[in-house]
Amino acid sequence: MPSTLAEQIFESFLQRGERANATHQLGDLGVDAVPILKSLFNGEAKNRWGVSYSKLGIPLDCGLVTIGLLGTLAKLLEPFVRDCLRSEHIYAAEALRAIGTLDEASIIELASCLDKNSNLASEAAYTLCCCGAEGHEAVIEVVNSSPFASWILSSAKKSYLEKEVK
Repeated sequence: MPSTLAEQIFESFLQRGERANATHQLGDLGVDAVPILKSLFNGEAKNRWGVSYSKLGIPLDCGLVTIGLLGTLAKLLEPFVRDCLRSEHIYAAEALRAIGTLDEASIIELASCLDKNSNLASEAAYTLCCCGAEGHEAVIEVVNSSPFASWILSSAKKSYLEKEVK
């Protein structure tokens, strides 16, 4: 039986029927969720068998979604989110978008995703537009070398501008 709130939440992340509620419960903690999430992403949080929740897949998904709920409150977790993006984790781009202002390293990592699988590229491009980083030199470099990246960024800009008009 989980003894701490963090353990209860991470165990709930593993249960299909409890996942959404646990994600929101953690998000509702606001800034107090940050150290709990940090323990997930840095591998310190382990289950009763000593296995890191970060190695179990779904808890990372839920952690990234929770970062999306926390938005700018989760800025300190940006390096962990960037590591997930480097692993081509689809929810990582959305989490970075929610954080809002991005470190140089995150912009470069997002730019490198522009010519990867279409879902990740699309999310990365939209995040770059939302965060005002679509003109960064790393983005321009990728776009100039890849017709796909150019198209995906152009589509993201269009979507972003349509959303802004509404």
